[in-house]
Amino acid sequence: MEQMLVVNVNTVKATREKLDKPDKTDEVIADITKMIEIKKALLWRADAGTCCGSLCNIASSLSSEISMLENALSKLEKGDKDAARQLLSEYEQILISRDKSGEQKSCG
Repeated sequence: MEQMLVVNVNTVKATREKLDKPDKTDEVIADITKMIEIKKALLWRADAGTCCGSLCNIASSLSSEISMLENALSKLEKGDKDAARQLLSEYEQILISRDKSGEQKSCG
């Protein structure tokens, strides 16, 4: 049974920390890929107007998050763990800032 992944500060932090273990690289790639899928689904819903995107304009924020995750994935696939780690750390900080400000709480 596949586990459900929730994209939040704790998930991103745990994924980033897995980069310290060489045998976890494939797992990190899978985690980031799943995060991208989730964010793309949310973006689709925001663009379609079935999420709160029509109310709080989250599409640009989601696009930014997707881009950051795709960049981290690309760096990791090229073997640049340091760059991937840095991008995940930056993404983690974005999520922390968003949580503190209360933005997008109900959308993902």
